[in-house]
Amino acid sequence: MRKIIVVLLSFLLLFCGCSKKLGADEIAKLLGTDKLPYDYYCAEFLIDETNLVDVTSSVDYVFVGKVTGYDKTEYDEDGESPMTYYKVEVEDNIKGELIKNQEIVLVKSGGITEDHKKFNLCYDDILPRIGERYVFCAYVMEYINELYCFGPNTVCKVEKTDLMEDAAYLRYTEASKKIAQDIFEGKHIVSRYDVNYNK
Repeated sequence: MRKIIVVLLSFLLLFCGCSKKLGADEIAKLLGTDKLPYDYYCAEFLIDETNLVDVTSSVDYVFVGKVTGYDKTEYDEDGESPMTYYKVEVEDNIKGELIKNQEIVLVKSGGITEDHKKFNLCYDDILPRIGERYVFCAYVMEYINELYCFGPNTVCKVEKTDLMEDAAYLRYTEASKKIAQDIFEGKHIVSRYDVNYNK
């Protein structure tokens, strides 16, 4: 009888340990690391996502920002397709004019799954880490008016303190000077974080 009780208790402890949900601080420390396995998915794009001119032409904003915090993760009605809400401070605008020196919200496709056991992310994409600087290529999600990064080459880490010495910054700056005419059609959406919003 005692042996059965010990086995049952061991099973319950194992089950509870595996189903433990993580707090926001714990998730923030895991983002962008390899401490959880990654479940990658394929996605189809209307642009050539490997071409930076196509990427920068299709988005509403290109900017350098420091990730200052993690807010939350939201899921679709099936509990899948995580979207990670980051807090970001804009350092430099490459395309568009976002406000600087204050936190804004940036939504990133991908993130921790609802059971907190792995990350779900598009192939060739990355999840930003708290405290790091990146070049972000962001669309405006019109129905909630949030900045949104989705897919390869929409997030690229900045390695150098001086932006003029950073290879990624220079590549995206150069690409943003060009317009892919077959992609850019009409006016881009203005973010609520734009300096000219509602003016």
